Formats: sequence, structure tokens, C-alpha cells
Amino acid sequence: MKFKLLPFCLISSLSFASTFKLEEYLFTKPDPGMKTVSYILQKNGKIIASRFEESSPNNLNVLWSMSKSVTSLLVGIAQERGYLNLEDNIYKYFKKEIDSLDPKQAKGLKEIRIRHLLQMSSGLDWKEYYEEDAFNSDVVKMLYLKSSDSTGIYALKTPALWEPGTRFLYSSGDTAILTEILRRSLPPEYRDTYPWEWLFEPMGINAVFEQDGAGAFMGSSYLYLKTKDLLKIGQLLIDKGMYKGRQLVPAAYVDFALSLSDSMRKRGCLEDSYMTYGAQFWLNAICPNGKRPFPEVPASLVMLLGHGGQSVFIFPDQKVVAVRISQDKEKAMDKQKYAKLVLEAVSED
Repeated sequence: MKFKLLPFCLISSLSFASTFKLEEYLFTKPDPGMKTVSYILQKNGKIIASRFEESSPNNLNVLWSMSKSVTSLLVGIAQERGYLNLEDNIYKYFKKEIDSLDPKQAKGLKEIRIRHLLQMSSGLDWKEYYEEDAFNSDVVKMLYLKSSDSTGIYALKTPALWEPGTRFLYSSGDTAILTEILRRSLPPEYRDTYPWEWLFEPMGINAVFEQDGAGAFMGSSYLYLKTKDLLKIGQLLIDKGMYKGRQLVPAAYVDFALSLSDSMRKRGCLEDSYMTYGAQFWLNAICPNGKRPFPEVPASLVMLLGHGGQSVFIFPDQKVVAVRISQDKEKAMDKQKYAKLVLEAVSED
């Protein structure tokens, strides 16, 4: 049975007038190509507005690329527990596979570190296309056509084009390699359970996380969470990795993950990407030239973004988390306009 609320279900003292423009933009008068399925808005840890159009609060939503941000948090925990280090060369985990490759390809791979994968700067010439060019898409081939075993090993065969750490290139392949490294770094008895033991169970999160043929979690795309649990992830970042008095993710790692990536600091940004990037998180961080993607909203804005326009917008200074499950066409939503409407909606609370 579908759960439907019209208009916003308002909780707390927030007036309907302050949310009218936001609701109008999301549901009644969206930009062309936008379709919001469900929405929750939270401030100071309390839900203040919600609406579910073609969903319910109990639905598990496929996160698509929002999964990458949760994968990043798991890498941070793994480092804290001594299973891996961000400065590790990936050759440590793939010696057999890399040695079997063409010497030129192997040379490029031997220079990649875990840090480079996190920041999408591996130097691998990955093609992240979807509907617009599916037949030439590495991600489509990896997820659906040519990686019946390990998605990480499939991505590892991508041609090395640039020196690692020098150029940002968004790549689900980098994340697939990361999750295979996570699998290999752990004792066998933890490999199927670590996301729950480290993160989901301590936070009371009900999650489904698909695995590839080798047993690595599909950290680029196939994590499923409820909207309220995405709020918890957002609040966890605001609280620097702390949940109910327990430090689940190291605060230093959260700071790293939400800081401008090395390649963007060194090479510049807003050239190869229309937004800035950290470690598997999209940012509104200020570039070396003083510009930022969305100049009319705070530079501290953090975003989890997924296919179809799905998003978690996190405003750490305002302690606001906004979760949107959607079925948009590519880049249909004006992110700056939306972020401004969110901040206006919570300004009277």
C-alpha cells in the first residue's frame, strides 16, 4: 500500500509558508525533467517536513552512486582498525593481477594509492556514461555485461592514462577497486559482515548491500537504505563521525573526506568537473582560484549524489540534512536553486 501525504507533513513549529516554495519546486511545479518520489528535511536532528509520493518511509531505496559515500566511511573505519592505509599502493593487494598485465599498464597501476581511488584521481581512463552512450560505457559493462566475477578486477584493466593524483575523473571503477581492496584487507570471517558490524548495526540502520561474484560489496552503486537512515548518515557527518556518543568513523577521516581533493587543490577545479570533490563526496568547496560551484550557498555544503537526481544535501553549519529520492532526467535539478530553497525553508524553525 502506497503512503501519500499532500501537502508536506510538517513536524515542529515550522510554518507551511516557509516550505511552500520548496514543496512547489519539488512536487507541484518542478523544473522540466524533475520527479521527486519522497523527501525528508531535518534540522538539529529532528525531522521538520516530509512527503512521500510514490513510496513509503519503510521502502529500501537503491542509492546508486550515493553508495560511494558510505563506502568511503567504511574505508575510514578500516584504516582506523589497522586493516589498510590510505597511502598503501594498490599493488600490495593486486600483485598477481597487476604482474599479469601488459608492462605499460602494470607500471601505471603500481603508482596508484588508495587515496587516489577515494579522490577519483587514479589516472585510469574510465568512461562513466549511462543512457547517453551505454554501448561505450565502462560502468554499464562493469555492472551488467562483462564482470560476472570481480567488478574490481574488471576496473583494474582500464587503461592508465594520467599520473595518479594529478587529475579528477569521476569513476565507479575507482570505487569498485576500493571495495575489492576492502574485501582483501580483512580476515575472511569479516568480509560479508563488516558494513553491519562497523556502521549499520550501531546506527540501527536496516540495509541491503549487494555483492559481486567475488564477494566484494557493490560500493559504487548497490546499497539500499530507507530515507530516515540516509538522514542518520547525514547527521553522522555533521557530528564528525559520532553517533550517540560513540565515535564510529574517525573525526580526522571525516575531515579528510569532506575536504577538497589533492588533485583539485594542485591542478585547479571547475574545469574538468562542474562541482568540487573530496573522498567519494561532492562538495561546494572553494577552489584555488577562489571560486566555488554554488556561490550563493555555504561553501561547507556536502552532497551525496546518485543516478536519477537522488541526493542527500548536508549543511553542517546549519545542522540541516535534506534527503531526496527521485527519478530525474540527467542534471534536471538546479542544485544551487534547490539548496537555497532548503535553507529558506529551515530559516524560521
